[in-house]
Amino acid sequence: EIKTPVLMVAGAADGLLQSNLADFARLGNATLHVFSRVGHGVPYEVPSALSRVIADFFEHGVVTAQTLREQMLAGST
Repeated sequence: EIKTPVLMVAGAADGLLQSNLADFARLGNATLHVFSRVGHGVPYEVPSALSRVIADFFEHGVVTAQTLREQMLAGST
């Protein structure tokens, strides 16, 4: 079991997307970002967008429905 926060990135036009989704479903502490109209070469096809996603992940960590709910509740008190 992987407990370290994981950022997964994938391209919507990648033939391996279904496999990536299956991997994501098995990880409990992961964020998945799927880039529209991008294939298997995410870093080459959209380097600036990928950089922003990575920076956001470093700043905010894993965002799931649970973590988002916790952040919203903490901000409302």
